Amino acid sequence: MKRTRYKTLGALAISLLGFSSASQAVILAEYNFNNDGSGTDLSATTVATGVTGGTTTDGAGFDIFTNTGLTVLFTSGGVGLNGGVAGSTKAIALTDGEYFSITISATNTGTERLDISTLDFNAVRSSNGSSNYFVRSSLDAFASDLADATIPGGAVSQISLGSAFDSVETVEFRFYLYNRASTSNGSSSVTLDDIEFNGTVVAIPEPSSAMLILGGAGLALLRRRRA
Repeated sequence: MKRTRYKTLGALAISLLGFSSASQAVILAEYNFNNDGSGTDLSATTVATGVTGGTTTDGAGFDIFTNTGLTVLFTSGGVGLNGGVAGSTKAIALTDGEYFSITISATNTGTERLDISTLDFNAVRSSNGSSNYFVRSSLDAFASDLADATIPGGAVSQISLGSAFDSVETVEFRFYLYNRASTSNGSSSVTLDDIEFNGTVVAIPEPSSAMLILGGAGLALLRRRRA
């Protein structure tokens, strides 16, 4: 009987300590890489309240080209990636750093976290550019693939991220490219555009609030027993 009461108290406390109630996903951060004629802006185009759209960078195996003469695979701009080994494999892409990365974070890490539900993006390759991509994250030190597919040719790709990306303080996503057909700079690039992270900003209870919630759970159980 006592064990049952403890289980009931625990279940009630957990339900009351939930980080957030169900809410509709929003765009947490979006990168449109708009080209103003002098180069491509690599900063976040849109960020939700409570989100920091942080660093964008390329690995050692790639160069980002941002001038308007080269960034033509999307009419609005996009970030162009040039580099990599012809015929490269996933292993080579990892070793040589053939990736483009974006980091997003909760702005107020003491009181809030991010639940990141999906990652959307567009990608297109030139005639001899890398034909395949895979995406990894810092949550497992870039050890496993979130997706591994062919470059979609301008169609939107969506990656469902799952519960591992709930209650995140900060995370880096890396877009790796491989299987490049040629090293000719004029026709062997890949352009990424409209990278979008969707989810919610969730509040976490302060320690004092947590104690009040647990106390309330105990009181509620006591009243139930007396009823």
